[in-house]
Amino acid sequence: MGVFLFGSLLAGLLAGLVISAILGGLTTFLLVRLQSRRQYVIPIFFFVAGAVLTACVFGIRSFPFDWGRPGSNYDLAMSNLFWAALSYGASLGTAAGVATIITLLIPTPARIPAPISANSPLRRSEPPPLPVEGVESPKPGVD
Repeated sequence: MGVFLFGSLLAGLLAGLVISAILGGLTTFLLVRLQSRRQYVIPIFFFVAGAVLTACVFGIRSFPFDWGRPGSNYDLAMSNLFWAALSYGASLGTAAGVATIITLLIPTPARIPAPISANSPLRRSEPPPLPVEGVESPKPGVD
């Protein structure tokens, strides 16, 4: 019977990790796009994710599972192991998802681009004058 209990535990953990992987990939995609436009994205995300992950772990740990009598109620024990493992596995993805949503909702100042230096090729300059027929254009460096 222990093999079935271990299988239930493993199935719950794998399902939770799949949920975490999907939410983690979506979170990474959104944060990379958001970071280029706003300041303080990563510190806000990690602070909120740490707080939510801590709340998830304490919530899962304090949830009262009814384990039944030892030596019987294996269906109840299998269900409890599955849901506990699923919860622990999905807690990382849940924390990342909630932290991403909160990071998107918190207003932060827009990222201000650095000023362009005078020697930068990106700096706009005035277009060169158009040549006029019959008039010789001045040569640079000659007065």
